[in-house]
Amino acid sequence: MQDLKRELGGKKARAEASTIKTNEGMPADAGDLDLADHCCHAAQWWKRSQVELSSLEEAPAPRTGKDGYLDHPRLGLMGCVTYWEHGGLAHAVTIIVALTVKLGITERVRRSPRDQDNTRCQDERKDC
Repeated sequence: MQDLKRELGGKKARAEASTIKTNEGMPADAGDLDLADHCCHAAQWWKRSQVELSSLEEAPAPRTGKDGYLDHPRLGLMGCVTYWEHGGLAHAVTIIVALTVKLGITERVRRSPRDQDNTRCQDERKDC
């Protein structure tokens, strides 16, 4: 056994650097993570998910694009809604409405800029 240990050498660090320091949030492909990185990412995700919602000015803008808040392969809202709605558009609407109520942003959604633009167009009797 000692000969085998000497031949193989001790444990070696991975050749690539840890993804913890280079990527924000969970990576899209968790298969590349070792146990330590997975635990660190899971702890980071849990910490971020437990933050109380407060004013809009305090938070940084969410990441967009293919790894952003909508389309991220593991954490994106599209995937989450699709998973829970089981192909039913009515269920997706129910989920989104329930989320706006749970977040306490129903008034903000009602006063969305798009609605204000439509109201302005109707008031001016223009075809928008």
